[in-house]
Amino acid sequence: MDVRTRVMLLGILRSQMKILFACGFLLVAIVSFAAESHQNSDATLSCASYIFASEAEQTVFAYGYLEGVQAALKWEVDILVPLTNRDHPMWWVLPPKFDSPRSLSEQFLAACNTHKYRELLDAILSLAARKEGWPAFGIWIDKKTGETSKEEDVNKKFLGENTVTCEKYRAEPESIRQTLVAGYYIGTEAYRVAINSVSSKKREDNLYLWPTGMSPVAVTRAVDERCSTPEDKKISIRDILYLVNMELSLKHAKPPK
Repeated sequence: MDVRTRVMLLGILRSQMKILFACGFLLVAIVSFAAESHQNSDATLSCASYIFASEAEQTVFAYGYLEGVQAALKWEVDILVPLTNRDHPMWWVLPPKFDSPRSLSEQFLAACNTHKYRELLDAILSLAARKEGWPAFGIWIDKKTGETSKEEDVNKKFLGENTVTCEKYRAEPESIRQTLVAGYYIGTEAYRVAINSVSSKKREDNLYLWPTGMSPVAVTRAVDERCSTPEDKKISIRDILYLVNMELSLKHAKPPK
């Protein structure tokens, strides 16, 4: 896919997500998909549960997945190429073409329907635009000063600023809230697995990205509590997930041996 096409698709994705948020796309859905995330302490979700989930749950999961990938990129070292470059790390966890959470969820569903994959994570990673090679990581050096650049977020943001607020999140059914957080977890886990698959030095779980050993349901409860405070109701769910996961990680971190 050429650069012009990538630029166009990224623009469409951002505009489609803006429309979805404005229309309140988080709808009432069946509880089967969220129920499985409750039963699995390691947050492993099956293709079977995704196939039988409602369209709303599938879409919300895909949105959460995108937010999880965005969070993983935030904690990454400097990325030396723009989003449209095939060496950008996001292409190891995203398909080459999609323009909205719904179109992404349809690709997840299609991969699961091949019956080749049992686990949803495996099906998702099979769609990645890149599976070999090495992402363009590095450290930005200011050409004028020769010092490390302070522009650490350059090339990391692929999602627009429009996101669900705590207030809108809390207005949704529990199954939808759990599904969003489950998607977020799988997004962070997909990134870790994908980068490890092409790296000679394996990465451990990111201490701050997701609290080790906690299920999406446990994290959802913490997010629900945080979003219930009056001062946080206008804060984006993206920021709340980021803060809550960091707080839980620190709280439950095991002391070094």
